[in-house]
Amino acid sequence: MKYGNFLIEIYEHTINHKQTTTASQKKYFYAPIALLDHKSAVSIYNNVTKQPEMRFRIEMWNDKVQNEVVKYLNKSIGQEIQSDNVRVIPLEKVIIATKRATVDYSLSPEWTNYDKSKTLRLSLSCNDQKICDELASQMRSNPEQFDHFKLMYSLSSQTSQTKQTTISINSVTSGQLVSTLLQKFGDKK
Repeated sequence: MKYGNFLIEIYEHTINHKQTTTASQKKYFYAPIALLDHKSAVSIYNNVTKQPEMRFRIEMWNDKVQNEVVKYLNKSIGQEIQSDNVRVIPLEKVIIATKRATVDYSLSPEWTNYDKSKTLRLSLSCNDQKICDELASQMRSNPEQFDHFKLMYSLSSQTSQTKQTTISINSVTSGQLVSTLLQKFGDKK
């Protein structure tokens, strides 16, 4: 779906393909928008870590995007999709990364749990408070400089599917493994 100057990927839940699923039970997901809230950039001294930090927020989703995705689905599918059946892809953890290393600041190497909130608070650590002050000022005034930051995410753990099977003595004695062993060692009991 086109939204502003970018596309939003929309995905259909696998449950939608089951014959017993009604139109009101169909579920859809969309990718997070991950927009930098550049005006949120602040420089602080973290008394816990004893290090200067530059903190900022990333907008993962908002009500307007949610409503636009629902409208788009209703129009393209031709069925009434309830807004509570449309959600951001279930993410488990996120991390901010860059391929442009620097000695002035560092990004956290740890994944952050994502709690499905609209905004996500992230930070980077600086070697000096002045560097964090300057980075925060630059992010507020010229956010395009930070386009090398990438938000990566891991999907929530999927529930495992199990299948029931019956193992008979025939399937054990005539299987591929037994055939290979018999070829290697001959017909020894």
